[in-house]
Amino acid sequence: MNGVSDTVSLGDHVDIGNAVESHGKIGPFTYSGGSLSLEVKGSLLVSGWSVPIKITLPATMRLIPVSGLTQDIVMGELSSRRWESHSAKVEVTSGLETAKAKSILGTFLRAEEVEGGSTGHGTFASQSVEGAQVRALIKVKESAGVASTIKVDVKCTDGHLCKSLISDVKKIFV
Repeated sequence: MNGVSDTVSLGDHVDIGNAVESHGKIGPFTYSGGSLSLEVKGSLLVSGWSVPIKITLPATMRLIPVSGLTQDIVMGELSSRRWESHSAKVEVTSGLETAKAKSILGTFLRAEEVEGGSTGHGTFASQSVEGAQVRALIKVKESAGVASTIKVDVKCTDGHLCKSLISDVKKIFV
């Protein structure tokens, strides 16, 4: 990978069909905000063989928080523009408190919460580095006092970005 030449030991021999795990660290990797690709490509040198690898970063890497918005401003935005919208439900299996579960999703989306939310629901705002606007409506359902599911409704001014973001949301574990 560009600029990375660290060695990580996986042992002397890895048999076919087996896996070996290393607790070593490679990186840090740098991501150029000016790059349009969310893929980091490179190769690993394993037992004298060069093995190509590809790491796909989440689309949220291209987002920055938008601050200073109110619920009224967001409602005005959503009614005055054409927004692509996609939804997902995320199961919460870790027994998190409702507010913490909501906060984790907002952090993953690299968004700032719009004033006026509550413990169980909120509106989050961010934008892509290219300027596409992103709004996320997050609602956490409780069961026995802890979060059980999170419904995320992502709205974007860029349809491709919206699909990528909701795909990323569907892959996370909370």
